[in-house]
Amino acid sequence: MTNSKTFAYGTLGASTDTFLLSGREHVVLLDIPFSFDSSLENKTVSVIGTMGVPSSSTATKLIVEKIAGHDAIARRAHEIHQSGHGGSADDNWFRAERELLGI
Repeated sequence: MTNSKTFAYGTLGASTDTFLLSGREHVVLLDIPFSFDSSLENKTVSVIGTMGVPSSSTATKLIVEKIAGHDAIARRAHEIHQSGHGGSADDNWFRAERELLGI
Protein backbone atom coordinates (compact mmCIF):
# COMPACT_ATOMS: atom_id res chain seq x y z
CA MET A 1 0.00 0.00 0.00
CA THR A 2 1.35 3.42 -0.97
CA ASN A 3 1.16 6.23 1.56
CA SER A 4 -0.14 9.50 0.18
CA LYS A 5 1.95 12.63 0.41
CA THR A 6 1.60 14.81 3.48
CA PHE A 7 2.20 18.54 3.36
CA ALA A 8 2.88 20.57 6.51
CA TYR A 9 4.32 23.90 7.53
CA GLY A 10 5.44 25.51 10.74
CA THR A 11 8.55 26.39 12.69
CA LEU A 12 11.36 23.85 12.39
CA GLY A 13 12.85 22.92 15.75
CA ALA A 14 14.84 20.12 17.27
CA SER A 15 14.67 18.17 20.49
CA THR A 16 17.40 15.87 21.72
CA ASP A 17 16.48 13.05 19.34
CA THR A 18 14.20 14.37 16.60
CA PHE A 19 13.14 17.35 14.53
CA LEU A 20 9.80 18.99 15.23
CA LEU A 21 7.51 21.12 13.12
CA SER A 22 5.46 23.41 15.36
CA GLY A 23 2.35 25.19 14.17
CA ARG A 24 -0.38 27.13 15.90
CA GLU A 25 -2.25 24.06 17.06
CA HIS A 26 0.00 21.15 16.24
CA VAL A 27 3.43 19.62 16.57
CA VAL A 28 4.57 17.10 13.97
CA LEU A 29 7.53 14.80 14.55
CA LEU A 30 9.86 14.82 11.55
CA ASP A 31 12.42 12.42 10.18
CA ILE A 32 14.72 14.27 7.78
CA PRO A 33 16.85 11.54 6.18
CA PHE A 34 19.08 13.88 4.19
CA SER A 35 21.45 16.77 4.80
CA PHE A 36 19.77 20.16 4.72
CA ASP A 37 20.62 23.78 5.45
CA SER A 38 20.82 23.90 9.25
CA SER A 39 20.13 27.64 9.17
CA LEU A 40 16.48 26.64 8.63
CA GLU A 41 16.24 25.61 12.28
CA ASN A 42 13.90 27.94 14.19
CA LYS A 43 12.59 29.31 10.87
CA THR A 44 9.21 28.81 9.21
CA VAL A 45 9.35 26.08 6.59
CA SER A 46 7.08 23.98 4.39
CA VAL A 47 7.72 20.25 4.02
CA ILE A 48 6.36 17.34 2.02
CA GLY A 49 6.77 13.65 2.72
CA THR A 50 4.93 10.56 3.91
CA MET A 51 3.79 9.53 7.36
CA GLY A 52 5.50 6.37 8.59
CA VAL A 53 7.86 4.78 11.05
CA PRO A 54 11.44 5.42 9.90
CA SER A 55 14.07 2.76 10.49
CA SER A 56 15.77 5.06 13.00
CA SER A 57 12.71 5.27 15.28
CA THR A 58 9.77 3.44 16.77
CA ALA A 59 7.51 6.51 16.55
CA THR A 60 5.38 7.54 13.59
CA LYS A 61 6.88 10.62 11.97
CA LEU A 62 6.55 12.66 8.82
CA ILE A 63 9.41 11.31 6.71
CA VAL A 64 10.45 14.44 4.86
CA GLU A 65 11.26 14.28 1.15
CA LYS A 66 11.74 18.01 0.58
CA ILE A 67 11.93 21.09 2.76
CA ALA A 68 11.70 24.76 1.74
CA GLY A 69 12.20 27.80 3.90
CA HIS A 70 9.55 30.47 3.71
CA ASP A 71 12.22 33.06 2.89
CA ALA A 72 13.05 31.09 -0.29
CA ILE A 73 9.37 30.70 -1.11
CA ALA A 74 8.85 34.45 -0.70
CA ARG A 75 11.81 35.20 -3.01
CA ARG A 76 10.45 32.83 -5.68
CA ALA A 77 6.92 34.26 -5.35
CA HIS A 78 8.38 37.75 -5.90
CA GLU A 79 10.21 36.51 -9.01
CA ILE A 80 6.93 35.08 -10.34
CA HIS A 81 5.22 38.42 -9.70
CA GLN A 82 8.04 40.33 -11.41
CA SER A 83 7.83 38.07 -14.46
CA GLY A 84 4.38 39.42 -15.28
CA HIS A 85 3.09 35.84 -15.56
CA GLY A 86 1.87 35.45 -12.01
CA GLY A 87 -1.50 35.83 -10.39
CA SER A 88 -2.56 37.08 -7.02
CA ALA A 89 -0.06 37.22 -4.17
CA ASP A 90 -1.55 33.98 -2.79
CA ASP A 91 -1.40 32.30 -6.22
CA ASN A 92 2.26 33.30 -6.57
CA TRP A 93 3.06 31.99 -3.06
CA PHE A 94 1.39 28.62 -3.66
CA ARG A 95 3.03 28.29 -7.08
CA ALA A 96 6.46 29.06 -5.59
CA GLU A 97 5.86 26.58 -2.76
CA ARG A 98 4.85 23.85 -5.23
CA GLU A 99 7.92 24.54 -7.40
CA LEU A 100 10.35 24.41 -4.48
CA LEU A 101 8.78 21.29 -2.96
CA GLY A 102 8.43 19.54 -6.32
CA ILE A 103 4.68 19.11 -5.95
